[in-house]
Amino acid sequence: MNAEASMKQPKQLYMLFFAEMWERFSFYGMRALLILFMVKQFLYSDDDAYHIYGAYGALVYTTPFIGGIIADKILGYRKSVMLGGILMAIGHFVMVGPDLTPEGYKWLDEIFFYTALAFLIVGNGFFKPNISSIVGSLYGQNDPRRDAGFTIFYMGVNLGAFLAPLVCGTVGEIWGWGYGFSLAGIGMVAGLIAFGRGQHTLQHGLPPSEEYLKQPSPIGLSNEKSVYLLSLFMVAAAGVLINFHNFMSKGLYVFGIGVLAYILYIAFTKLNKIERQRMFVILILLVFSAMFWAFFEQAGSSITLFTDRNVDKGGVPTSLFQSVNPLFILLFGSAFSAMWLALGKRGKDLSIPAKFVLAIIQLGLGFGALVIGAKTASEGGMVSVVWLLLGYLLQTTGELCLSPVGLSMVTKLAPKTMVAMILGAWYLSSAFAHNLGALIAGYTSTSAYMEKAIEYKPNIGFIGQDTIKFVAYETYIADKTTGAVVTLKKDEKIDTTKHRVDSLFAQEVSLLLNVVATEAELKPNAIPDAYTIRHSIRPDGKVQVNTRVQHLDPFGDLMDIAPTRQPTLGTIQMQGDTMIYTPNAGSVGEDIIEFTLCEREANKFCDRLRIVITIDDKEMHAPVATQTSVEYYVVASTALAKSEPTINVLNYIADADGSNTNIKITQKPSLQKALVGNSKALNSFVTPRKTIQIYSKVFFFIMICSFGAALVLLLLVPVLKSWVHEGKDATKDEA
Repeated sequence: MNAEASMKQPKQLYMLFFAEMWERFSFYGMRALLILFMVKQFLYSDDDAYHIYGAYGALVYTTPFIGGIIADKILGYRKSVMLGGILMAIGHFVMVGPDLTPEGYKWLDEIFFYTALAFLIVGNGFFKPNISSIVGSLYGQNDPRRDAGFTIFYMGVNLGAFLAPLVCGTVGEIWGWGYGFSLAGIGMVAGLIAFGRGQHTLQHGLPPSEEYLKQPSPIGLSNEKSVYLLSLFMVAAAGVLINFHNFMSKGLYVFGIGVLAYILYIAFTKLNKIERQRMFVILILLVFSAMFWAFFEQAGSSITLFTDRNVDKGGVPTSLFQSVNPLFILLFGSAFSAMWLALGKRGKDLSIPAKFVLAIIQLGLGFGALVIGAKTASEGGMVSVVWLLLGYLLQTTGELCLSPVGLSMVTKLAPKTMVAMILGAWYLSSAFAHNLGALIAGYTSTSAYMEKAIEYKPNIGFIGQDTIKFVAYETYIADKTTGAVVTLKKDEKIDTTKHRVDSLFAQEVSLLLNVVATEAELKPNAIPDAYTIRHSIRPDGKVQVNTRVQHLDPFGDLMDIAPTRQPTLGTIQMQGDTMIYTPNAGSVGEDIIEFTLCEREANKFCDRLRIVITIDDKEMHAPVATQTSVEYYVVASTALAKSEPTINVLNYIADADGSNTNIKITQKPSLQKALVGNSKALNSFVTPRKTIQIYSKVFFFIMICSFGAALVLLLLVPVLKSWVHEGKDATKDEA
């Protein structure tokens, strides 16, 4: 065999490529719809949807550890892949259930939903680690084609990831959720067919013992059938865990510690010196891999919202940018594959730890591009899309240095009897990465700036005017006898024999909604001229107000504050940013103080802070409607584009006591013209110039952490490289 022929990839790789592509098409097709489905179909709150989604993601990356052990010890890779694919296909089609349940049986919807997620979780556990194990078995220990082969395989993953949101997402949102989930299921069936027709060409992946599979288990079934029955019990357990998602995070950490302890036990008691040191290399790089993915997965959370709020997209929908990463992998994956192959031919291939260093540096540079984009943003706080694309490009090239190489490393360095289990542990690290990534993304959260809103959904084709009326109100607990306000102690409950709940209502506000055909017809919606804080005090009292309001200065270092209107019924003293107001003796009425907050680096950008203080003897005050009639413009819904704007109604309400304000709709939109639901919207003063400060600080933090981690790993490279024992046969080591 000549050298050129020997460098060709095994033909089985391309069968596995297509099987994995269709499986990822199904997975990412479902994922593209999952959050939208929960929020819009089941009307879950955002928090509930995120918790369920997070628990689902954690379990998806946890179950491969179990599936890997079962494949290594009992089923073998091929049967495990087929079992996983069948379970996932069932899960996708069960997701269609809520579209089919008749009226009166809607209680079945959530049963279908949780059952479907459970099938997907367990199916992924059997499919994901074992198909990668089969890819690894195509190559010898020191085969220079290995990294290139895994890069090609990884392109299949991203081809499916690229196509899925475009097909399943579009169909699901426009024509119906069930159609989108059905397409994902069809994709999974296509993957099963591709693998089923080609698995006979594989030389590896058979069960460790065919005879053992046929032997009876303690329950009377054969061991093979017992595993299939066990998988159904795993589905039931996964459904319960998803339903009680609040316990998932703690359970994941306990499980992870147990897995690490088990691997270390095996390393110290069952492995020889070379195998043990190679296992240490895997575990150390696993930590850096988890950190990489925690930062990288910001693409699906904080970077997505950054794109939505602070990137000048030129009219392109935010969701389409989710295809940029897989598109770059498709464009550059072959180049990286060829590069690793060429370096291998010349004997100059980088070591595995060195490739990890390169990946983490590029990840940091990608976030650096976003930071630079934020620093060079327009006056409106909008970033050029070029910086976003550059950030995605650098993160993608980093991914190409780490992800396929990481999979290749596990199949290369793990003991042959533990490959699938260690691959499962590798995927388990991604579960931790998702948890950590969610914590990091939380620092970019605008939840603290969200306020009660009305979600207006004009029917498809409706153009014209509609009206919604609402009132704001405060509730408080009062003594039944005296009417005095009662403040309950911690853990104290309302005593209905002594207490009653009273409400104070503001004036009714009328929203005149103008539904126009195109965005060109939109007119700017009015926002308040000042950020208003209302307080009430007794004539002999005092009130303290922090003038560096978080909504106007998120991190407390953006604005300079200056008073522009002095009180007339009292005096103020400043202690740092805190204003202390004292009413004059005998004063009763309403006093107004104003401040201007201007950006330090661009002082022409200013906000006005208005503090309104009511001086009287009342214990409670009703909210105040600052406007009783408001005109609002929204775009009409079409078959291809639904319009679901959220209107921040607290823009037109001032809360007199600084407590939570409730909203009650007193007049719904005209019949068949719209749906109205309670929702939340960003405070009008939290403009792109504010949100960009939030995102840029977090992205800068990630950039610095990435460079620091790369430096630490670079110092470890010589040790890790020696522990790899390149070219040595671990089975011949007796130590």
